[in-house]
Amino acid sequence: MKVHLALALSAFLAATSVPQVRALAGDLDRPGLAFPEGFSPDLRERIMSVLTAAPETYAGGHFVNALTTLRYAGDTAALNRFLAGLAGCPGMRLQVGFAAEPEAPAWTVIHNAWGDATLVHVRINPAAKDLKLADLVIPEIAGPTPASTGLPTSQTQNSADKATFGPTLERVIPFGVPCAQKYFQFRTGKVFPIGDGPGDTSDHTEEWAAIEAAGGVDAECFGGEKGFQLVGRGCLFTHDAVPEWEDATADTVMRKLRRATWITGVIEAGSGEMARLPKTWLFRTFNGDCGMLQICGIAGDAEGLKVRYKVVEPRAAVGPVKPQ
Repeated sequence: MKVHLALALSAFLAATSVPQVRALAGDLDRPGLAFPEGFSPDLRERIMSVLTAAPETYAGGHFVNALTTLRYAGDTAALNRFLAGLAGCPGMRLQVGFAAEPEAPAWTVIHNAWGDATLVHVRINPAAKDLKLADLVIPEIAGPTPASTGLPTSQTQNSADKATFGPTLERVIPFGVPCAQKYFQFRTGKVFPIGDGPGDTSDHTEEWAAIEAAGGVDAECFGGEKGFQLVGRGCLFTHDAVPEWEDATADTVMRKLRRATWITGVIEAGSGEMARLPKTWLFRTFNGDCGMLQICGIAGDAEGLKVRYKVVEPRAAVGPVKPQ
């Protein structure tokens, strides 16, 4: 599924020319969302008109690939108008949540065009000083149909009905260091080393071309015996309502990924958190591979991160982010 990020990515792409970077990310000085290719232009314009209707309430935002977070500061009346405006966009779905964060804006919009582009999640902050929940009005909303979104039926319904898991794979993702990185690919379980240390000045163009031809990389890992960072390369992770490893089905994983609202590009743990491993996450790669990842601990003499994972088959239909 090709997606287009309204208003934001043209300048970012123009300033970005590093071929091996597969994740796009940046800040948004005005509201913008990503939409799948084929998404209804009328619906897209109506959604964007709501997001931009009151520029004085916009408090900034950012994006990672097709995942967008927009923040708004305003009172209850402004929030009610915002929700009513979204409810007036036939063909979209509205999900409302609450999270009390004293220093955060009044409400936050989260949208993932690689999951369900018809779903807009609005997280309301009851701790915001200008909000009075007694005056909050959450409108009724009808939800999407293929005709209203412009998408095929398979993209507005659960397309994971026939999904299954591939085999469970156990791997050690080796820790990399500057100028000697180790990149990992979930689909094959392969590790791609790039560079041989601080004295390496090559741009490794030929190696990266071969890696791209092999499907690219999904993550790299840094760490030692006291902790780690698993950094997605266009790969996103969520620990939002993750099902139990043994009980999860591929259909459940796909549904959870479509509805996830807490998503990150980095998994990390310090010495105090290592005792709580193993811990399970869901993931979705730049190329559309989805699955479950269980982080088990540090392997051997701090040589890398020990994981096991299983990938959903068939691969989800997604594609690269491109500017509108």
